[in-house]
Amino acid sequence: MRQVVLPDYRGKSLLAFKVTRCSYYRARYYDSQPGRFLSEDPSSGGEDGKPNFYVYASNDPIDRFDPSGLSDLYYSSKANILILADGNGNFVAAYAVGNNVAPGSLNDDGVTLKQPYAPGVYNFGGYNPHPDAADPDSPFGSYGIFYFPRPGCANCGVHSGRRNKARRGRPSFLFPTRGCLRGKDDLTKKLKDLSDAGDPPKHLYVR
Repeated sequence: MRQVVLPDYRGKSLLAFKVTRCSYYRARYYDSQPGRFLSEDPSSGGEDGKPNFYVYASNDPIDRFDPSGLSDLYYSSKANILILADGNGNFVAAYAVGNNVAPGSLNDDGVTLKQPYAPGVYNFGGYNPHPDAADPDSPFGSYGIFYFPRPGCANCGVHSGRRNKARRGRPSFLFPTRGCLRGKDDLTKKLKDLSDAGDPPKHLYVR
């Protein structure tokens, strides 16, 4: 059986098998002839409570993407860009994001200084809406914080805020944080919508 490695935009690979017409999307196989996946979605449960484990995006891939909990975030520290991708690596949206750590911010040990996110993979650790501070100018913005814990900072993650408090003409997403990634409210609203639908991004990839 001959296989061809096809790179996608994230540097991952799709293995296309010429004999079987199947493509391997790192989680399951897709057969282009009948237009369906050949194995169950690796996440638990069906979509919207339906006991069908072989559909994709409720059979509406034009208007919807994988609601099964396989979306991810990709952050480029050099470009200050955060990309949201669905479970098959398809581009969904890109957002301007900064990771400027406020001087003197300490890690959880209370001794060592916090640093920006290091290159690596960070798992989703939960959501805190911060309803008492739901304001675009607050430290966490209108939609709270989505945690992606890292060594030394259990409460680090992605949030917005400080919309009208940028200093020296810099955009608000570059306003310093205590180690978190700061975007704008459009980003955190999208993450909240995904979370409310049961599909918060499962990983944050930093490079």
